[in-house]
Amino acid sequence: ALNCEAGLGQICDNCFSCLAITAGNHPDVFEIDAASNNGVDQVRELIETVRYLPLRGRYKVFIIDEIHMMSSQAFNALLKTIEEPPEHVIFIFATTEPHKVLPTILSRVQHFTFARVSDFEIENRLKKILKAEDVPYEDEAIKQLVSLSEGGLRDALSLADEVIAYGNNAIMLKSVLKLFSLLSNENKVNILLDLFENKKLDLSRSLDLIINDGVDVKKLTNDLLLILKEVLIMKLSNEMTGVTLKAELLHRFDQVSLNEISSLINYLIKLQAEYKNLVSLETYFSVSLLNYTPKEVQLIARPMPTPTTKEKVMPQEPLPKEISLPPKAAKEVVTSGQTLNITSDFIIKLMSVGNKLLKKTTLENWPRLSSFYEDTRLAKFAALLNIGRPYIAYKDFLVLECDFESEAKKINLLENQNYFQEILETLFGTKFHVLALTNKESNQIVSRFRELQQVGKLQKAQDIEIKYEDLL
Repeated sequence: ALNCEAGLGQICDNCFSCLAITAGNHPDVFEIDAASNNGVDQVRELIETVRYLPLRGRYKVFIIDEIHMMSSQAFNALLKTIEEPPEHVIFIFATTEPHKVLPTILSRVQHFTFARVSDFEIENRLKKILKAEDVPYEDEAIKQLVSLSEGGLRDALSLADEVIAYGNNAIMLKSVLKLFSLLSNENKVNILLDLFENKKLDLSRSLDLIINDGVDVKKLTNDLLLILKEVLIMKLSNEMTGVTLKAELLHRFDQVSLNEISSLINYLIKLQAEYKNLVSLETYFSVSLLNYTPKEVQLIARPMPTPTTKEKVMPQEPLPKEISLPPKAAKEVVTSGQTLNITSDFIIKLMSVGNKLLKKTTLENWPRLSSFYEDTRLAKFAALLNIGRPYIAYKDFLVLECDFESEAKKINLLENQNYFQEILETLFGTKFHVLALTNKESNQIVSRFRELQQVGKLQKAQDIEIKYEDLL
């Protein structure tokens, strides 16, 4: 687009520049690997090359990959050139770890963050390629590859190549599970049900097999959380996303309560947080799961206090007849109606004035939402809130980030807001106006926020006025 002969910003794919760049042999486009060229001497050679005018294109383009691998001395040597580059030079830096790049460099460049590719898009792309290449596959095997790729299409394709080579030119579930030491969804469901039903012996046998097979414990913990999340969504909305489990596996959790699910989710999240400090991860994982007792069992097993012989037992007055009050009617989450008018400009304003301390406090106390699961009237509203994660907090505004668009839409419905406010006022003492964004929406808004920040067009915090009426 910088060098196309059809004009600046064009990509004709026919001219010399377009064809040479595609072939990787254009005399004015240089790709440098900073992982192996990260010293001061290599930077000096680069600076010497920068001085000369381009041979065929409008610009000389230097693409430096893995820029975070450059040494501090090399960064400093390059700094003057980046501050005042010749008009005919463009630098493009690529990195997966921008936090390792010196602030002096980051402050002098435009920053573009590439979002992860959605699981849905990766799955569709993989299937399209496999059909074109006439490679047979199983849907469950593709879902496992998508999960392993963690939002990287290139990684998904590389994993697919490995399975094709291992599995005689086919992608079958058994090959994927064997090659990457994974558990099937059925085995994961069995582990969760053993936990809920307190079957310690069955659980112990399963965990021994997992460790002997070399299963990745970190990945398994995350997979268990994803399954629990999908079960939670099913129980709240009676909708099955089909992202992780098939219907027949999901229905095996019909007898498990919301309270139990929430308790196990919180337990696994705390378990996950400890992993970075451990040496023997597998042993810790096994012992922790065996040590877990379902909430329902805890309630039943708690012994009642009994008086000792030394204690004087007071005579008990006859108890009054029990008064039976009608239970509070359960409120249902509304799924359609008037929605809050949430614009990217409104969210960018909130990002500019957001209170980090308030967000931190809210995040730390967010698991307390599970205490409302026993409240028949508000349980479904509390569980819906618990699906989201606090993203921005400011005064009486709280923005949540959700994985699923259907859940974000329910949160943004006006008719549900009063119940959310009632719950959050009880927990935090503030009647929060609750807004929800999907991951995709938040990524887009963050990119827009950074663009405005780079060109100095963000409103100053003191000039920003946030009004709830703007959402109506």
